Amino acid sequence: MHAKYLPVLAFAALLPACADHENAATASAVRTELSEAPGLSNTHIQVAAVGDVVYLNGLVDTTVERHQAESIARNTPGVGKVVNMLHIQGNN
Repeated sequence: MHAKYLPVLAFAALLPACADHENAATASAVRTELSEAPGLSNTHIQVAAVGDVVYLNGLVDTTVERHQAESIARNTPGVGKVVNMLHIQGNN
């Protein structure tokens, strides 16, 4: 396993509240919005929600995509705050 993904796994392990229906619904809504965004490759974006806080983690291709993903998440109903931990692919 690539060392880059270890923080993602640790992050997921620390968020057991994501099983909660409301948190899961918020995360799902953000995932749906990301998947429908033109020009955004979201296959490497993980989304978790705790209350109205959404966490984005993973890899994107450009700074523009990083900001686009955050903006989409922020404008999804039910989201109050976005913690953007997305990394640009190829940058360490």
